[in-house]
Amino acid sequence: MTKHWFVALALAFPLCAAAPSLHARDASDYWDEFNHLKDDPDAYVGEGKAPLAEFHGDVDKALEAATLRARADLADAIRVHISSSTSESLHSDGRAVAEDISSSASSSSDLNLENVKIREFRDFPAAGKETVLAYVTKEDYRRQLAGKGVAVYAPQTAFRIGVDGMIVPAALDKPGKFQFAWGARIDRVQGPWVFGINLYDASLDVPVSSADAYDFGSNDGPGSGSAELMLAEGHIGYAWLPWRTRRQVYVPINLEFGATFVKPYMTYNEAVSTGLGYRFWFTDEVAFDYSVLWHQGLDPGTLKDGHGVAMLNATGQDINAPLTGFTECLAIVFSGF
Repeated sequence: MTKHWFVALALAFPLCAAAPSLHARDASDYWDEFNHLKDDPDAYVGEGKAPLAEFHGDVDKALEAATLRARADLADAIRVHISSSTSESLHSDGRAVAEDISSSASSSSDLNLENVKIREFRDFPAAGKETVLAYVTKEDYRRQLAGKGVAVYAPQTAFRIGVDGMIVPAALDKPGKFQFAWGARIDRVQGPWVFGINLYDASLDVPVSSADAYDFGSNDGPGSGSAELMLAEGHIGYAWLPWRTRRQVYVPINLEFGATFVKPYMTYNEAVSTGLGYRFWFTDEVAFDYSVLWHQGLDPGTLKDGHGVAMLNATGQDINAPLTGFTECLAIVFSGF
């Protein structure tokens, strides 16, 4: 037996996605955009038309009628029946459309369909005719039909797992030479808030004095050696997300605490970081994440052994390892946990 879904199209947007006015340009310029929207295989689309003559030249009334007809056509396109009383007001300033719609459902099986977009075409397909497209993505419709709501494309409750690259000194006693320290991260994301840890590892040249005092193993000639640098870092941060779209840019701001080890030396680190991130959502639950951050250390990070003796360079000066530099991160975000 065929099931009929009763849908009240409730568009709860103070500013719907509306097009610039087409009045000042030839309608033929907009056929590509119209056809692209109308033939989109990933969306349900409804079309409504209203000639100005039918409303004695009143553009607002013509647009209102075209929008209602587009909504009705959309309902037919997704094979639903509207069983609600709907009142709506439409305002147009010639460049944008604001639409307020309230619906009172008459059946407990009604579905309030959200995220329906309106596209207004003025004087299209010919002068004196108003055309409106109402459309909703099939993904949004399926989710709402399953009771999941509209995809928000933001990590509400998520894990982020990735690999990091941090620029570190290639030789602890030779400023200006750098290499990547590769690492891994795992973050817990709660809305815009991020809590996580990073682990980094790199093999570095060590200074002559330390190679003499401790057996690092000779690698690069007399009085020199190599040592493993390890960095464990935890962070608390906030990610500002201006646009909740499938492709999005965000700005992370973090407070960081860490410890750097070059056995038998270590130091504690504090830093702040910020940068730029890019995220692409494959679905509303899985996303690719790339970010670049600049870390600014808040302390000198002097490496010392368990007796408080500092690690020295060839001229007898303290060697510092502050949490300062760039990192790059490639990660996958798993949302909904």
